Order: sequence, then structure tokens, then C-alpha cells
Amino acid sequence: MDIQHYIGSGIVESYVLGLASAEEMAELESLRPQYPELDAAIKEFELKLEEQGLSNTLQPPPSVKAGLMEKLKHEFVPTAIPEPAVIRSIHPAWKTAAAASVVLFLVSGIAALLLFNKYNRLSADYATLQTNYTELEKQTEAERQKYNTLYADIQLIQDSSVRVIKMKGVAGKENSFATVYWNTRTSDVYLHPDLLPKPAAGKQYQLWAIVDGKPVDAGLIGSCTNICKLKNIRSAQAFAITLEKEGGSPTPTLSEMYVLGSI
Repeated sequence: MDIQHYIGSGIVESYVLGLASAEEMAELESLRPQYPELDAAIKEFELKLEEQGLSNTLQPPPSVKAGLMEKLKHEFVPTAIPEPAVIRSIHPAWKTAAAASVVLFLVSGIAALLLFNKYNRLSADYATLQTNYTELEKQTEAERQKYNTLYADIQLIQDSSVRVIKMKGVAGKENSFATVYWNTRTSDVYLHPDLLPKPAAGKQYQLWAIVDGKPVDAGLIGSCTNICKLKNIRSAQAFAITLEKEGGSPTPTLSEMYVLGSI
């Protein structure tokens, strides 16, 4: 247990002032014999309360005594025998009431400070929870978008008109792989990059449809990591991917071919 954090939470002041709940008092009393620093903190606060009470004793200003003596100086006659002075004592109840009022003032001030500190801690905790909730909401929205994209991709490839062309790596590029989803009814062409290496700076992959033995540009592959839509192709006997300069090329660079798949 972090006893210093426990002491700094305000429980010691609440305990001494009688503001702690029954559960808090029971917990503190069970911990007090185990932690000397907790016991010392309680005694120190009790001493501060006592010193504060004594320091708030009110003394009359010197002008009161001077004014009183001025008013009474004509009452004394040198030849007269002074009558015994009447000594009036202050009733103990008044002393108790005065001390209680000082203690009540101190207790109310400390209680207000403790409540203010507790309010600040609760406000900070609420702000933290609000931040965490906002972040969780963002993550949930991102996961929802991923799910929607995945669901749309599944619906696309389950269409009976879609042909799946798996393009394997050519010689020297055996670790490369990509998949074309070609809808023969709508002519839409979709591509999943699968295992294509990340292109170098200034380079970009380009999809080609082999139509009657000739390459036809089927679209540039951007930064998509899932299934991405490219150009429409009405007929084809195969598909291939080459690595071209950024922006594409009118004809494929055969030496930079990565994958090839026949239909």
C-alpha cells in the first residue's frame, strides 16, 4: 500500500475532525498500528489544531484599558477607604462556548478545503474518463468501418459472376502473389495486393489484362491494402502486374513483371 498517497488523500484530516465515514475510520484505525508514519501524521494534525486554537485567542487593544482608567479616575478619593473590589469571574460555560466557536470555525474551514480538494480530484477523474471514452469511440468507429469494408468485399467475391484469378510470382519473384476478382457480367475488375513487396520511391504497380495476346492497361495500384477497384475489362485471357514509374506506363516493362495469372 502507498501509505504516503493514503495520508495525502485527506483521510487524516477527516478522521481527526470527525468527518470520515464509519468505513473510513475503521480502515484508518486498522492501518494506524501498522504504519508509524500514519500515526505520526494524525498526531501532527491534532497538534496543529491545538496550536491554531491557542493562536486565535483574542486580546483587547491597549486603548481599551487607557479609556477605562480615564473614566474611573474621578471615582477614587484619596481620603476615602476604598471598598473591596468586586471580582466577577467568567462562567465556565462562556469559556467553553468561546473555545467551541473557534474550533467550529477551524473545522468548517478545513472541511471546506477538503471538499474543494475532493471536487478537484473528481473533476480530474471525470476529464480522464471523458478522454478515454472519446478515444474508445474513435477506435469503435474505425473497427466498424473495417467490418463494413470486409463485409462489402465478401459480398463482392461471392457473386456468381466473379472470376477469381490467382497471380503467382514469376521467376525471381516467387514470393510475390496477388489476386484479381473479375466480374464478367459488369466487367468490373478488383485486385487484392496480397504479397506484393512495397514499391521503391517513385515506382508504382500497374495491372495489365492480356487481351488477344496484347497487354491492355487495367489500372494503377494505389495504397489500398484490401480489395481495390481498377478499370473495367470486357474480355481477357490473363492478368499480370509490373512495376512501373509512378503514374504508370503506356506499355508494360516486362523485365519488371512480378506476377502473372491465366484465366
